[in-house]
Amino acid sequence: RNPMIMCVSHMISAALALAAGLSLPVVGRARAFRTPSRPISISNSGAAQRVLVTDGLAPAALDALAAGGADVTSRSLTEDELCAGALAAYDAVIIRSATTLRADALSAGAAGRLRVVGRAGVGVDNIDVAGAHASGVTVVNTPSASTASVVEMTLALLFAAARNLPAADRGLRSGEWLKPPARGSRLGSELAGKNLGLLGFGRIARGVAAAAAALGMRVFAYSPHAASETAAALPGATTPIPCALSPHAPAPPP
Repeated sequence: RNPMIMCVSHMISAALALAAGLSLPVVGRARAFRTPSRPISISNSGAAQRVLVTDGLAPAALDALAAGGADVTSRSLTEDELCAGALAAYDAVIIRSATTLRADALSAGAAGRLRVVGRAGVGVDNIDVAGAHASGVTVVNTPSASTASVVEMTLALLFAAARNLPAADRGLRSGEWLKPPARGSRLGSELAGKNLGLLGFGRIARGVAAAAAALGMRVFAYSPHAASETAAALPGATTPIPCALSPHAPAPPP
């Protein structure tokens, strides 16, 4: 099954239980940000939880939520509707990157039924997490849902850079057909035996490290937050001289 679908359905069911003050089972790859310190009672206990999806999800994800007993609505909301308290009619809202939830929208929603905001993805920069916490709303995301996709894209970019694929593609589309020895300029070089430096060593970087090692690359990593874990995962990789550097850390705020 699609990991995003599984994460979203687990995420909301777990967060709703958390908001109601229930004990939680292990639910896979969902992370809560600033869980309210006191349990929140949900007034419509026993009734179907109403879940709003504002930015669209795959039909299978919507079906998974419905199968869990949720009353699911999928529609977009304007900023004016959000600030006017449109979220107050729902116990949970699932957003992606197209919706921004400010503190006033969260406060208006929390005045009604809203208890959970789920981010179907990793980043929560479009959610006022502090404002949600102040209103007693739990914010959860799915930090591992896109790991495999980003790892694969990173490897694709490595291959493209090493093998000069963009230049070769442009040349072929323009009618260029190089013959030896000029063709050699398009071949690039192998990744096997090359050094790969990883800046940061979280979920995605670990996946890239495993894939690159399988290709025969020598992998080095730097992470000030997980130095011991990095050393354990990459023994001997303490003096990186990378042929390629792949950053896996968020940019600092301006």
